[in-house]
Amino acid sequence: FLLSANSIREAAENAAAKLHVLYVRQRFFLALSIALLLCVLLFFRNGIASYLKMLFLPDSSGHFDWFALISTAVIAGALLVVCIIGLFSALGLHPDEWDVKACLDYGMTHFLPPDMRDPAVAQTYSGYGYTKLENYTWYFYLAGKIALLFKTMFCSLAYYRVPNLLLFAALAFYFVRNIRQKNWLMVALGICVQSWYIFSYTTADALDFTIAFAITCLLCNPQSLLYRTVEKKKLCRRDIPAFLLLGLLFGNIALGKQCYLAILALSFFVLLLRLIWQKDPLQKKVLWRNYLIIVGVFLAVFAFRAGFDIAHYGTEKSQVKEAVAIQYADYDKNPSTPTEELNPSWHMYSRGYTLPDVFAENPDWFAMSYKSFCGLLQDHDTGAWYYWCMGLLYLTLFAGIGIATFRQPDNLQGNVRFVICTLLMVGELAASIVNSWLIESMAQGRYLLPCILIAGYLASTVPELFQKKIYRMLLSIAGILSVGYFGLVGIPLFF
Repeated sequence: FLLSANSIREAAENAAAKLHVLYVRQRFFLALSIALLLCVLLFFRNGIASYLKMLFLPDSSGHFDWFALISTAVIAGALLVVCIIGLFSALGLHPDEWDVKACLDYGMTHFLPPDMRDPAVAQTYSGYGYTKLENYTWYFYLAGKIALLFKTMFCSLAYYRVPNLLLFAALAFYFVRNIRQKNWLMVALGICVQSWYIFSYTTADALDFTIAFAITCLLCNPQSLLYRTVEKKKLCRRDIPAFLLLGLLFGNIALGKQCYLAILALSFFVLLLRLIWQKDPLQKKVLWRNYLIIVGVFLAVFAFRAGFDIAHYGTEKSQVKEAVAIQYADYDKNPSTPTEELNPSWHMYSRGYTLPDVFAENPDWFAMSYKSFCGLLQDHDTGAWYYWCMGLLYLTLFAGIGIATFRQPDNLQGNVRFVICTLLMVGELAASIVNSWLIESMAQGRYLLPCILIAGYLASTVPELFQKKIYRMLLSIAGILSVGYFGLVGIPLFF
């Protein structure tokens, strides 16, 4: 009643003018992006044509690599579905996305971890009573800057998902470029729906998986930067970037989600076995020295992030966490709520429940963990045949790796490595169970994703296995089933 018609018309005109500016800017950057893409395609046209020719036509000896073609089609299909879900699905249909987006929005304009009590982070708290900004990952500050760039250029784009889409595009490019020589990539990235899905929405898991995948690639390649660096006898200034990069990679795995510590353990055991099997005493000293340098950088990376907590809370972080949880948590998860009124699945261990009580509260825990590993947590309609097929394929493929490993002559190191990796996978499942006992009993298949990277590493140690037509066929079937499920079930599920 206090506004005149002229005031309303003027406000509407100003809003329309601002919106017009945003859309003009968006059209400009869209045209610029298309032009840059065309320039890149034009510049690399010979390489692209050569790759397509190699992919679809037999080589000079008449051999046609159908496995590389199918693998490329699988990862291309996965990339397409990831982009469709990421760019067009509504916000909030994916796990914890509202909370993660709020943290990402904070990271767009901030560079360093905040104090949990800062009013500026109040909007980032979830009903669980904590903010993901208290986690040690740098995802929100790195991805936030990329999101800010795309939000500035494209006003109608789901900017908060762009960083993860770019990460998966990079993984897909690496996959396509190397699949002919590194068939094990299909095991690590081509047969698990959840390893694709985490890139289609806003989650820090995408960065953790990408770093873990990068470390796995280093472990799988005997000529990689990792092995060249640890074998260096004489060091010079030019070696500093390599040590820093390796320390950063391992350090950021430690800062990420705890389930990816399995990849850190895998790296430790692989390098330890390399040290144990080294016969030359001088070379052993070289390995010890270079290992310690990497460990030093690793500890510095971890200490740098932990330093912010010490600066903010001193030795009272647990008390601060409880205080903010009381302030922000939902009633059924609030520390101040009487125990008998808390959510039955919440912090069961601290309330005196035993491990069997976890499965009594969630009797389908194992089934949901598995289904949300090779499928989607939100899907309740897919028939059991898909999960049975994928389970049989997974077991057969892993058994094939084991048989090929133990059949190799004089391969004690390889046999020990296989046993250790198998135990790491079992430990990953046990850690997921313990997490449900300590935090919340809800099953999460994404916590098991390091298992496929460990399996990929084991597959890389038996390259002769991929010469068997039956093994390549089973891998292809697993990939086709996975990408078919992802597209036919995933797209309708979110639209």
